[in-house]
Amino acid sequence: MKIKLPFKLPLYAKIIFCALLLGLAVKGAAVLSAPFADLYTTTVGAALRALFGALSSLIPFSIAETLILLFVPLVIWLVVWILQDGDRRRRLAAALCAALSLCAYLCASFFLLYGAGYHTTPLAKKLYPNADEVTADGIFETAVYLMVEANAAAKAMTYDATGAAISPDTLAGTSKALCAAYNRAASTYDFLPPMYAAAKELALSVPLTYTQMAGFYTFYTGEVNVSVNYPDFTVAFTAAHEMAHQRGVAREDEADFVAFLVCISSDDPFLQYSGYMSMLQSALTALARLDETRATDLFSYATDGVRSEFAAYVRKMTSYANLTAARAANALNNTYLRAQGVADGTHSYNRAVDLAVAYYYDGLQNGSLYDLVG
Repeated sequence: MKIKLPFKLPLYAKIIFCALLLGLAVKGAAVLSAPFADLYTTTVGAALRALFGALSSLIPFSIAETLILLFVPLVIWLVVWILQDGDRRRRLAAALCAALSLCAYLCASFFLLYGAGYHTTPLAKKLYPNADEVTADGIFETAVYLMVEANAAAKAMTYDATGAAISPDTLAGTSKALCAAYNRAASTYDFLPPMYAAAKELALSVPLTYTQMAGFYTFYTGEVNVSVNYPDFTVAFTAAHEMAHQRGVAREDEADFVAFLVCISSDDPFLQYSGYMSMLQSALTALARLDETRATDLFSYATDGVRSEFAAYVRKMTSYANLTAARAANALNNTYLRAQGVADGTHSYNRAVDLAVAYYYDGLQNGSLYDLVG
């Protein structure tokens, strides 16, 4: 029996639905084959992400945020338009077609641009295939290394009245420095494709802080979106983290680790500081879970700058404590990550420290930690 639509299916809908079918095929192949996921993510997927990122960079504000803000008004307008006198059945069909096309576009763009990244060969296997199991001693020794580097980097920083280091640049300037650092890293790491796309400041940075989210990458617009309502070192590191997603590093722990590598290999002292401080923060948290005494003893070696930075961070985040918003955002993110095959969901962020431990020991075995990010 042939189904007759009350109107002709628009060309845009046909294209989007075909893209969805192609995306589903890519997703299925990526799930079945890590080598395929590796190849697709660094070739076709990288080209599409670079294209979307370049096009979205032509618009100075966040397209994704604007679309989210316009969603409710648009739905209201659509309902009013459907209920007007005339051929309501035809308008309803057109509205449903548009809605289904939008959903299909979101799914297609995810599968074609980003989704395969969750099924690539784990970064630990690519970089440190012989790494030993992470222990409390390993985390402690890595935290010591990070503390030494953070203390040294802090000497070049200027701190404000709250105790937070002041970035010498705007988010736009930080984006340029990060893109340059990423493109240099691309010559060392073949899973990082070279590209340029600016990070964008979110207009709703303050409300977003209540969810404990510092930024997000929107695959359907190709944008890196960053909340600027955090200490400057967190803003810079968040931009680096989301840029890792933009380059196909989908898993959260791997994006954190790649952001760390890129920041500390940058020529920009503030990015170096941001990388060391962010990973030190994670390492101290991980160490405290296993051995609170050693974590406390190690923190006693922090310089005044490092101490004031962490204290400023705690004060800032305490002032935006909202358990309901944070729990809702965490639950949503946890569900999304589990749906992509990340078994431990949001807890996967913690594994960035495991990669840092492997990096630390691998650097010792090869004679120099710095040669790895040269």
